[in-house]
Amino acid sequence: MAGLDENDNSLDTTITHIAYGLLLAGILSPIPLIVCIAIYYYKKKDVAGTILESHFDWQALTFWVAFIGFIIGSITEGIGLGYLVNIAISIWLLYRVYMGWRALYEGKKIAQQQTVSK
Repeated sequence: MAGLDENDNSLDTTITHIAYGLLLAGILSPIPLIVCIAIYYYKKKDVAGTILESHFDWQALTFWVAFIGFIIGSITEGIGLGYLVNIAISIWLLYRVYMGWRALYEGKKIAQQQTVSK
């Protein structure tokens, strides 16, 4: 993790790893997704100005899109479309977790062009 700033707290880095794991578990249950977003709002001031801030923003955007997507998927299950929506959201969620976790492991922030939140 050579790219991590000296000012980054290793506990915050560990929490960021945990949040990626919670996002991944969110494919199976909504509870880990909710825990992940709670961590984001609780810890986001602690990571301001570090590379972890970009990861927290990435995770928050991933949460909100996945959460809304899974709600839409649940609503449309009655017409048979919901399963396709949930599969698409799950694949997208896997991609987002992979890209973010890989960048975190390499000690890099998520590139600005990859985020929509800034």
